[in-house]
Amino acid sequence: MVVLSKEERALEVRNLSFSYPEGPPILDGLSFTIKKGETVIFLGPTGAGKSTLCLTLNGVLKASGEIRIFDELLNRKTAKKIRQRVGLVFQNPNDQLFLPTVKDELFFGPLNLGWSPEVIAQRMKSVIKKLNLEGFEERLINKLSLGEKKKVALASVLILEPDILILDEPAAGLDFGSKKNLMAYIKVLPLTKLIASHDLELAWELAEKVIILDKGKIISAGSREEILLNEKLLKAHCLDLPLSAKV
Repeated sequence: MVVLSKEERALEVRNLSFSYPEGPPILDGLSFTIKKGETVIFLGPTGAGKSTLCLTLNGVLKASGEIRIFDELLNRKTAKKIRQRVGLVFQNPNDQLFLPTVKDELFFGPLNLGWSPEVIAQRMKSVIKKLNLEGFEERLINKLSLGEKKKVALASVLILEPDILILDEPAAGLDFGSKKNLMAYIKVLPLTKLIASHDLELAWELAEKVIILDKGKIISAGSREEILLNEKLLKAHCLDLPLSAKV
């Protein structure tokens, strides 16, 4: 196992556990380290704990154990600062978008951080161009398609210039074309990326490292090839070989 230096680590998790009051563990003693600039897919069936993990890594849910972001411990005192470095895009954009227009959504976060309107406008122009959302600024959120809403939710996070991007099921509900375009954009983002998914094709396309979760535990971790070409391992956790790997 390669041991990363403090300078190489983007994220370090030690013995992370979470459960709701009087409920069973949803996360059960997770430990892993993510390298700066790495793209990691958390893969697993529905109910594996992937979405809960995303919420704990951003500090939305408080878990037991230790989370370090660029060697800074996530706790009550550091949570606000760390959330500015760790962007989270929810699986359902309707859980994230709550203002009338696209422009309102993109301005909201930066304004709350004290950015000037001029700086925000400049950043918005750059982000919407990269996501092919030009001309959408005054569009009403409730009139957008699911794919468009997902792009706006992603834009509302990227405009804040995070160092780590966490995406929960980014391709869920998208048609083939929208999914392909979104994956192509995510792939070239120069960030540390953590992606929770049960989509094997997305994992094959984007992952450098894959961590399989099931029932709140880490089952296996390794390179894309080590995990996604292991048919026995995948089938044991209700997953299948990605079609791209079968060619």
